[in-house]
Amino acid sequence: MIETVKKVIKIPEFITVKDFSDRVNLPVTAVISELIKNGVMASINETIDFETAQIVGEFLGLTIEIEEKPEHQVAAQYEMKGAKKDLKPRPPVVTIMGHVIMARRPCSTKSVKPQSQPASLAESHNTFQPIR
Repeated sequence: MIETVKKVIKIPEFITVKDFSDRVNLPVTAVISELIKNGVMASINETIDFETAQIVGEFLGLTIEIEEKPEHQVAAQYEMKGAKKDLKPRPPVVTIMGHVIMARRPCSTKSVKPQSQPASLAESHNTFQPIR
């Protein structure tokens, strides 16, 4: 009797499609086609979770297990840099985002002719006439 040995692949909780295909030694197109068959539209750079990778792995004849992090790596991830006694209170950072509206404003009801204009300039540029 011939026994088939399923290959066991360990992956992290979240993995990109490209990294998953590299770990299972399959072309990316094969992995993406299996994802599409299972209703997941993912490109080569998108991240899939462990459960999705496990389902795809079962269809490809693989056993997928979650990769466990050693305790010291998990603790180091949440470790504060520096001592708490060195921390100083500081004011919050407030950011205001917005945009400038470049609309024309309505002109006033009366235009005023400048008083200190030379006579020659006022006659040649007769643009300041009162609105009636």
